[in-house]
Amino acid sequence: MKDLRDEPASVEASSDSSGEAALIQNRLHNLDEIRRVADAYPFRFDIRETVSEIVGKYESLNADELAAEKPTTATAGRILGLRLQGKAGFFDLSDGRSRVQVYVRQEAVGE
Repeated sequence: MKDLRDEPASVEASSDSSGEAALIQNRLHNLDEIRRVADAYPFRFDIRETVSEIVGKYESLNADELAAEKPTTATAGRILGLRLQGKAGFFDLSDGRSRVQVYVRQEAVGE
């Protein structure tokens, strides 16, 4: 398979002074090339709530109320920060609009 990064963007897109249009055009071209030979997005993860929905649903609860309720859900987002503390850890997860801090214990999730 050829290296798609070496192909130039189209001539009309490269005339843009910002270069952003050329970058987008090149990425779309590369995506089309990938789709010709394989599934561009082969993995799927079903979420139940977005990070923003989780924040909206639970932001009024204090720590004791959250601990008593022990909510479970499935979400996805970008990890913005990661702090490991022995056998536990915290990470900040964002969907671009809201941010939630997640606490994880090693005994709950395994190695």
